[in-house]
Amino acid sequence: MPTFTLIGTASSTGSTSIFTFTTIPSTYTDLILYLSGRGTTADNRQGVNLYFNNTTGSGYSGKEVRGFDSNSVGSVNSDTRYIDTMRMPSSNATSNTFSNISFYIPNYAGSTNKSVSIDAAGQENNSSSSWYIDLAAGLWSSTDAINRIDVKAEVGNYANYSTAYLYGVSNA
Repeated sequence: MPTFTLIGTASSTGSTSIFTFTTIPSTYTDLILYLSGRGTTADNRQGVNLYFNNTTGSGYSGKEVRGFDSNSVGSVNSDTRYIDTMRMPSSNATSNTFSNISFYIPNYAGSTNKSVSIDAAGQENNSSSSWYIDLAAGLWSSTDAINRIDVKAEVGNYANYSTAYLYGVSNA
């Protein structure tokens, strides 16, 4: 049975646009990152982007299935600068609601390209039919071991009380 070890936590007081986890040990088989986030922009939702090893220029790709506002869409992430992950509620969404996003990164220390699976209940708005859920797969085309993870609000900041937790997964 796998065991989970907390590697690090990050939280916002309302002025943070990025959660960064550094010095990630290579002693685990996989990583899992949980994000409970809310944005500060004047919108119902805002994006969250994922980067590895401070690499933002190229080498990322992804596919996703989104359900939002009574629609469902499959799409391909055409931006190779980051993994376009999910949407989190922002200041126009129902008060005090936060996203629930998980990122699973298998074989993060191996010498092959790095994959990530993402699932989220990203945004809901009780005053309308506005909501957002996602399933996605991302790829970082690098054989480098992951030793840093950045989870960035696409625009604006994370709202107060947004938190992220990074766990190392060991197969026992």
